[in-house]
Amino acid sequence: MKPEMLQMSQQNPDLKLVFDLSLPASLYKNQRWHTGLFRYADTLLDRFHETNGLKVYHANTDSALTVNSAKNYLKKKKPDARLANTQAWPFPRKVFGKGVRTLNRLYRLLNIDIDRLIYDRDVFAGSDVLHTPYSKIPCELEQYPDLKKVITIHDLIPLILPGHHHKQLMREIIGSVGSNYVICVSNHTRNDLLNYDNRIDPDKVFVSHLAADPELFYPCDDPQRLKAAQQKYGLPDRYFLSLATLEPRKNLEFLIHSFLKFIREQHINDLYLVLAGAKGWEFDPIFAAVEQAGKYKDKIIITGRIPEKDLAVVYSNATAFFFMSHYEGFGLPPLEAMQCGAATVTSDVSSLPEVVGNGGIMLPPDDEDALCHTMYRLCQDGDFRARYGKKAQARARSFSWEKCVNEHVEIYHAIAGKGRVSGSKCFSGADICMS
Repeated sequence: MKPEMLQMSQQNPDLKLVFDLSLPASLYKNQRWHTGLFRYADTLLDRFHETNGLKVYHANTDSALTVNSAKNYLKKKKPDARLANTQAWPFPRKVFGKGVRTLNRLYRLLNIDIDRLIYDRDVFAGSDVLHTPYSKIPCELEQYPDLKKVITIHDLIPLILPGHHHKQLMREIIGSVGSNYVICVSNHTRNDLLNYDNRIDPDKVFVSHLAADPELFYPCDDPQRLKAAQQKYGLPDRYFLSLATLEPRKNLEFLIHSFLKFIREQHINDLYLVLAGAKGWEFDPIFAAVEQAGKYKDKIIITGRIPEKDLAVVYSNATAFFFMSHYEGFGLPPLEAMQCGAATVTSDVSSLPEVVGNGGIMLPPDDEDALCHTMYRLCQDGDFRARYGKKAQARARSFSWEKCVNEHVEIYHAIAGKGRVSGSKCFSGADICMS
């Protein structure tokens, strides 16, 4: 049975939110990094600016050396806004003592404009909540006990998967939680977090699912756009699609081997596997698997990263979409594909069942026979494929950025004491559930 919805007074004054720009500011210049993390932070910021009852301030919690990036990003999003910086003074003081003139000279030598910064006391002392969508919660903010701090944890991949190179950063992020609050992007990530660090209070860990932007991801059957995409990315008439960063976690070697087995055994000559996505880490084995395909090598097309504006037509015209990842904190590509009406196949591990539900086909990430059988049905049975395309669209409607933003605002009110929450809640894009 679902618990009561969070109750908020209609008479509440505006909630004052300090939103940390460190993550989106560091990524926005390079389209290659406009993946799930960036989309989440960037979309929240845009929609928070349009949310009634929310007064949004902007902060850079990274070092003072990143002030310019944060200011440039903020100027792009909201030209008249000003920036608070947690480290503008505390960081250099640890090195230079209280020599203000020395500090000023240093900043100006580094081309950092400190004159228009709002310092800690002006913003952080007077706000209700600070939210950092990825970066660790700065220890400098401990001097503001009335400011509630919340951090988003997207996944624990560096700590769970072997050989990952960001373990120390992930430990620092989780170590900054302490008695503060957390928003996780899936129940699976929430469980991983609480299992990893039993010092974190479960009642302070909420869940809010992500979403796919309907202006970017929608069924697209425009023949001119399809022709342009085919010319631009070398797309064939019939193709299975996978969109993922090229790295071991995405299980692309398994997908390649399964696809090659399928077309060889079934003697299928007009179907291709399209792998879209930027190179990640340890991608060489993926390219080696393609090279080892021999005479079938040309059946696998690696496009590199495809910009968001082209993804709707690429998703929509795929014969089916495959995402056999070993681990996901949420898994945006399957949701994007489903929203475009693509029949979708994913692995049945980590958070993917939360996203896909009954809207797609879920298989063990190492069951080659099951995957080949599914490929056969999707390739040969048009009714089966169309049925799962409709299921995919129906499931995708359970998620929206409106829900995600509303859930975040409700969480802010709850932790700031401006709303009531009965027991521990976790908010999700599809429903509300007990933690």
